[in-house]
Amino acid sequence: MSKTNIKLNLEGVDSNAFCILGHAMRALRQNHKMDLWDEFHAEATSGDYNKLLCVVADWFDVCFGDEEEDDEYEFEDEHEDED
Repeated sequence: MSKTNIKLNLEGVDSNAFCILGHAMRALRQNHKMDLWDEFHAEATSGDYNKLLCVVADWFDVCFGDEEEDDEYEFEDEHEDED
């Protein structure tokens, strides 16, 4: 579970660190959580790019597109018709 429980959709987002930070800021602003920005930003920028990604994943419910489809996917038994 993420620290904020805010869904952050990164589908189509440039993998540039500044772009990711901008999306995170926008998500916090839209969810009236800008009071967390300074803490998040300090932690997210305290290391390299991999650290940024880990912090973003820790703070947000990161997704890449509409993940509702994954929940509805049903597996078919390939051997169902074998007799």
